[in-house]
Amino acid sequence: MKPAFLGTIKKNLFGIITAVLSAGVLLGFLFSADGIASLARISQNMRYEWLLVALAVAVAAWFLEGIVLNIFCKVIYQQWKFRYSFCIGMEGILYSALTPFSTGGQPMQIYSMRRLGMDTGAASSIIAMKTVVYQIILVLYSLVMVVWMLPFFQTNVSNFSF
Repeated sequence: MKPAFLGTIKKNLFGIITAVLSAGVLLGFLFSADGIASLARISQNMRYEWLLVALAVAVAAWFLEGIVLNIFCKVIYQQWKFRYSFCIGMEGILYSALTPFSTGGQPMQIYSMRRLGMDTGAASSIIAMKTVVYQIILVLYSLVMVVWMLPFFQTNVSNFSF
C-alpha cells in the first residue's frame, strides 16, 4: 500500500512542477546581475502605506467578485454558499491571469461550478450575465469619465470628437 502523500503528490504533480519552475525563474531573476541590489533600492524608496492600500484594494476586489457571483448564483440555487462563489471567483481571476488574452477564467469558473453540482447551462448563464453586467458598468463608467473630464480629452487627445 502506498503512503497517502504519494497519491497527493501524483494528483498535484502539474501544480507542483509549475510552482517549482516559477520559483526557480523568480530566484534566477533575483540573483542575476543587478537583482538583489535593485530590490534593495526599491525597498528603500517604497512607501509602505501605498503598498498596504494596494493590498486592501486587491482583497476588496476579490470579495466583490465573490459577492457579485454569489448574487447571481443565489437566484438559481438558494442553497448556494458565499464560500463557493468566493473560491470560484478566485479561480476565475487566477486562470484569467494565466491564459493569453484572459480567456481561461470563465470556462474554468463554469467547470468549477459544474463540479459543485450546478447545471452547466445555469453556470454558463450566470457567468455570461456577470460578464455582460461588468461590460455595461465599464462602458457607463467610461462615458461618465469622458463627460466629466471632457476638457482634458479635447486638449490632450488629437482629433477627439463625439
